[in-house]
Amino acid sequence: MYWALIFFTGIMQLSDVPSSIYKAGVPLMAILLLLVTIYKCKGVLKFPHSLLVITYVFVSIISGVINNLDAFSVIYFLSYTIVSYFYFVVIINESDLDRITSIKKFVLALALIQIPAGVVKFFLIGQTEKGGIGTMETGAGSLSTIFPALMVAFVIGQFLYTKKIKYLIVVFLYLVFGIIGDKRAIVYIIPAVIILAYGIFMRMNKFSMNNLRMIIAIPTVVFVVFFFSVKTLPTLNREHSNWGSFDLNYVFNYTANYNKTSSTNSEEVSRQEGLVFFTNHIIGSPPSVFLFGEGAGNLVSSGFKSNESTMLSIYGVRYGGRMGFVWLILQVGILGSALFFLIIFRINQNIWKYYKRNSSSNPAIILGFLTATGVILWDAMLYSNSSVRYEVIKGIYFFAAALIYRNMSAEKNKKIKYVN
Repeated sequence: MYWALIFFTGIMQLSDVPSSIYKAGVPLMAILLLLVTIYKCKGVLKFPHSLLVITYVFVSIISGVINNLDAFSVIYFLSYTIVSYFYFVVIINESDLDRITSIKKFVLALALIQIPAGVVKFFLIGQTEKGGIGTMETGAGSLSTIFPALMVAFVIGQFLYTKKIKYLIVVFLYLVFGIIGDKRAIVYIIPAVIILAYGIFMRMNKFSMNNLRMIIAIPTVVFVVFFFSVKTLPTLNREHSNWGSFDLNYVFNYTANYNKTSSTNSEEVSRQEGLVFFTNHIIGSPPSVFLFGEGAGNLVSSGFKSNESTMLSIYGVRYGGRMGFVWLILQVGILGSALFFLIIFRINQNIWKYYKRNSSSNPAIILGFLTATGVILWDAMLYSNSSVRYEVIKGIYFFAAALIYRNMSAEKNKKIKYVN
């Protein structure tokens, strides 16, 4: 039910299902599963990084209190940012290997279903970010970039370790998914993900001729991805066609102009300008705002709130305020933001230490996870708030972390069965 609600939110939105069902359903399911897990574990619950998580919750509550926000806003904010961690705890404490394997297969199937769903959308309404991102959402256009980038991070990890062409085909299909969503960033982020994965792969493995051969394969894959993206994204070729010319000068000039703000209207400042604007805003704020932000939940919109809680309505900025880092720091300040990213850092640090101890333990998923971290950080700092807000991104990311953590436990406790 947890994963069905996450992956079929878009279907429910199109079917006019009350939003409370999926907005409240996901956190409630995660909390219910956590409570059941606590009951089953009978005092031996594994709760990694609990001090960081509890401190983050505490800082969020303080942020809400000192800014006179209602309890609902704070709870809603926390449901956006830490629910996936609850599910992470559920998975690492699950002792039934068959259940874990079934969940893993189910999540994989749901992730793959997004590809044909995207193709159906293309034939129904064309190449656009509107009208649905797979079955996941109807209005979050940035998911058309972040979701395929995240999946490519895991799939390319499998390719680098197995050298099986089927994984490259899946990479190409997720690229097509992003192109159908008409997101220009896909032309850069997918090649960047592949290059990052290869760089981490070389760091994880000793030099060998077999690995060296990938130096030819990876640039070829990157070029094909870049070439196909430019040809099929209408805004990136002169003809504005679904199969236009490949003109690098046009692509780079368009990108440079796109990242500049020609308008004096503050609503349309670029992401880079927005990042500078909001950073200066927080630095120049009173100490309480600098440390705790302007209220956990202040930028979370809900039908239960009387005021409009959007970046545009509060700060007069639309486009340049969409990054996850900005979204976090405005609400919970430097303390809350630092704790949020510190949790991610500590998970990655533990996983890297585990790999160094046991490099034969399913290195493909570890490579995929470390690469996915790069996607999460790029998105949060420079692109959108998808990695911070949308459970489909955080859910997949923390689920992968949980599988690795579970294998870390299996290394110490032979009663815990290893997950492939």
